[in-house]
Amino acid sequence: MAALVWINLYVCRDMFFVEHLGHMNSMHGFWMALAERASHHWWRPGWWPYWDAGMPFEWTYAPLVPALTAAWAQLDGVSTARAFYGVMGMVYVLTPVTLFVMSAKLSRSLGWSFLAATVYSLASPMQLMAPNESFAWSRIGDAQRLYLSVVWDELPHLTALTLLPLVVLFMALALQRRRAGYSVAAGASMAAALLANAFAMTMIAIGMISLLAAFGRERWKENVLRVGAAGAGAYLVACPFLPPSLLAAISRNQQFHKVVQWEPRSFTAAAIVALGCIVLWQIFEWRRADWWLRFLGYLAWMTTSIPVMARHLGRSFVPQPMRYTVEAELALALLGVFLARAVAGRWPVAVRAGCALALLGIGAEQVVSHRKFE
Repeated sequence: MAALVWINLYVCRDMFFVEHLGHMNSMHGFWMALAERASHHWWRPGWWPYWDAGMPFEWTYAPLVPALTAAWAQLDGVSTARAFYGVMGMVYVLTPVTLFVMSAKLSRSLGWSFLAATVYSLASPMQLMAPNESFAWSRIGDAQRLYLSVVWDELPHLTALTLLPLVVLFMALALQRRRAGYSVAAGASMAAALLANAFAMTMIAIGMISLLAAFGRERWKENVLRVGAAGAGAYLVACPFLPPSLLAAISRNQQFHKVVQWEPRSFTAAAIVALGCIVLWQIFEWRRADWWLRFLGYLAWMTTSIPVMARHLGRSFVPQPMRYTVEAELALALLGVFLARAVAGRWPVAVRAGCALALLGIGAEQVVSHRKFE
């Protein structure tokens, strides 16, 4: 874990000291303003009529990132801007760590979990499958997570993603050990993710569907009830900042701006995702795969197919489908590494040692490349 922290901290360390960036086309200033103006008034929003032409208080934005920014600024005695980028650096460092903790606990494989978290830290496979620009093999080495944080507006989304491995970890333990404490921890993690970003709702749904499918038919009714209860409790906590009225407004706006129109093409996209899950189910039954590999397969398929279909087929059934590449990156890192474990386990020790040395060299190159980009 210390090595993971060092790698990511080495890459992003300037985030903890910078006051302002040159990218003025982002929403960073929006979140800084929320942190500065709302830090003492979240529950007494008397100034909100003056915000964005009278936008309702609960519609402004999910509060977790502004709240963390305000807390950082007060505790560290720094400016709001510097605190915001400190939160950004913290999220950048912690996402691979929570990924490692989840994987190590559920797979019981420290080495391969470390490799998966390192691959996630240094590679971007979705730039081959659904690239932002033209296709190029070299794009797999792009510092996409860093780019999305610093240049664009994905910090709240990435904050929610940091919490997703904890949601999966606690929910999986709740289903395995049948203890209420794990269900409560899963619900608390879900609520925190929802308070970070509205995309967490779809993200959590995909993760829980993948988990339920991986556990299969045994005690499936009880499993569904446990997951449903945790999800309902999480939404009750988050609903003041994610009310049904806001969800309805998001849906109407998507239709109005023709970002996602509910039409036969949307049904086709959903049907393709369902078909892929059915095929995976049959393959897993045939191969008698363990639940961990099943979970990774379902998670990777659902998170990857959404942006890939939007990019190449022009079909989607969720708002802003290309933004789900961040979930896909995490899922593909896990699936790729644990599929490699199944294959490499049969190789001679000398071959595995040679591969490890080659990966170590590539990883070192990537750390230097990401650092220069930062």
